[in-house]
Amino acid sequence: MAYALSIDISEQDAREQWEEWQANEWHDGNDTPIRHWTGKLVAFRNSANLPSHKRARKNGANGSANYQQPRKERALDKHLRELANE
Repeated sequence: MAYALSIDISEQDAREQWEEWQANEWHDGNDTPIRHWTGKLVAFRNSANLPSHKRARKNGANGSANYQQPRKERALDKHLRELANE
């Protein structure tokens, strides 16, 4: 959970995604084994594929003011965040 929060993924999204992967025996939607869940989680965040993103698309909220497309973390942002955590 701490890792997900550190990369700006909500506790709810982290929990739901973890449960989905466990239910699928650690295979993704293409039936490919998930070998590095941390990288997969970042990829899902960057491609707007987390549970909250899927719900927003399903509910037609893609154009609403409440939906924000996730942004890719810039190298400088990442470096500053890492410095703040030291």
